[in-house]
Amino acid sequence: MSDFTIGNVTVKPGGKARGFLNVTNRISGEPIGVPFFVIHGVEHGPVLCVDGCIHGDEYEGSEAVMNLGRQIDAGKLKGTLIGVPVVNVLAFEAETRANPFDHERLNMNRIFPGNPNGWITERIANAYFTGIVRKSNYYIDFHGGGATEFLCPLVQYQPSGAFGRKETGEESEKMAKAFGVDVVWRCNDGGDFAGDVILEAERVGIPAICAELGAKCDRYLHRRLYVDTCIRGVTNVMRHLNMVEGSPELPAVQWEVTAHTQHSEKSGLWIPDVMAGQFVKKGDLIGRVVDPFYGDELDAVKARVEGMVVMIWTVPIIRAGEWLCFIGEVLSKIENRD
Repeated sequence: MSDFTIGNVTVKPGGKARGFLNVTNRISGEPIGVPFFVIHGVEHGPVLCVDGCIHGDEYEGSEAVMNLGRQIDAGKLKGTLIGVPVVNVLAFEAETRANPFDHERLNMNRIFPGNPNGWITERIANAYFTGIVRKSNYYIDFHGGGATEFLCPLVQYQPSGAFGRKETGEESEKMAKAFGVDVVWRCNDGGDFAGDVILEAERVGIPAICAELGAKCDRYLHRRLYVDTCIRGVTNVMRHLNMVEGSPELPAVQWEVTAHTQHSEKSGLWIPDVMAGQFVKKGDLIGRVVDPFYGDELDAVKARVEGMVVMIWTVPIIRAGEWLCFIGEVLSKIENRD
């Protein structure tokens, strides 16, 4: 094993190091950039990058990455782990989804691979993608419900057929299933969201998955559960990649779905009638939008497809055009047996 270098940090086999990828500066002169750590094993193996908080209010994966940096023994690791607990530090500090210091507030996970000459968020995205993500052979990105949504624990992957990278998509699928949560979301070829970091990773040939779990509405009661699920998921993928010993711990049943988004047609008070994880038929009542002052019904929202409710809007106030829910149309039921 040779030394591993990322940015201005070089790590010897069996070592750990912390670093900071500098991008620009605050008005005060303080640096703006991306903190990271590297755990470099003593035996040859792949480079896996794991990150959190591309959206600044989605903390569960961030905490899990932080804990992994303290738990993993470099002496028992094959390959290298790059951990980035918080990508979007300015949004994280502000407790918001997006960085409030851009003149144009930008969703970082819609602008990858970024722009070195753009707004602050575009510059951070570009520096991170080119300077860290592209140093990896495999990639895991953590997200969650943040301040407004609740999601079933799920993991996304891109099939990548649109990029002519069949092998990349196939390996991403294996990673997604090995992560070990109940719901596996197969995104549309070419991506459900343009500028998504896992889409761009697969575009350059890096198998990638996005895990979504946790939310503000559930964080106080189940924070530890979600953080532990994230840690177990990364460990499962590392086992799948032979970076650590053991086999992935899988649930008895996994559902592979393709998700359909439903947006609100009206603004008002949102009253859901279903729970995340619940199966619905086409035409079933999902919830109602009512006048927030007098209670008159403005819209009865019905499921457009049959499947599992994998995400639901949790804030009582809803505006026209905002997400109400994602319904996962079932593609396959995966039964895992010993």
